Amino acid sequence: MQPNNTRKSPLGLNVELLQSTFKVLVKRRSFVKKFYNNLFLEVPEAKSYFQNTDMVQQQKKLLGALKTVVAKLHDPDAMIPGLKSLGEFHSKLGVTPDSYDVVNRHLLAAMKDAAGEMWSDECQIAWGDALNTVSSIMQEGYKEERNSMTVDTNLKNNASSGKAEAELVKVQGILDNAFTPIMMIDRDFVITYVNQATVNLLEKNQETL
Repeated sequence: MQPNNTRKSPLGLNVELLQSTFKVLVKRRSFVKKFYNNLFLEVPEAKSYFQNTDMVQQQKKLLGALKTVVAKLHDPDAMIPGLKSLGEFHSKLGVTPDSYDVVNRHLLAAMKDAAGEMWSDECQIAWGDALNTVSSIMQEGYKEERNSMTVDTNLKNNASSGKAEAELVKVQGILDNAFTPIMMIDRDFVITYVNQATVNLLEKNQETL
């Protein structure tokens, strides 16, 4: 299958070929069901991500996501934020980055099988490049998720540190103003702290000492 126009998208993808082949694949949408079936055969544990999911609806969602990506290939800025958010969502589910290679391989195989004779080496390369590009963008969402978690952790740590400092100041204030003489020494018997009551007691008994 040779397209008349092979103009590339800003992402370097063969948009015309991708869009023309997808028009055929949409009419043979059973490839989405076959993709999931083959994926679950190789990776049975992947089913755990879909325990409470209506798989018919899930297949429609995947097809819809592919439609959106293909429609926006000439305008990456319109689809990149959504793909990053989708990647962030997968990150929260616990999907590992190396899972994308398996997913892409089965999706590409299902597409090839559905396309039949119209599938060419050029289609294989174009769709392989497209799926790898989408995966890379989604995995950028993983980095943003980790950065967000780091910021949240730092804020919590800072808040905890601030609370600890506030508690320390509070305790020291109680000790400083206590009527009972209090003295602290380290393991070498060096005095490290005395409160005002201790100072007053020492001054009062200075001649005796």
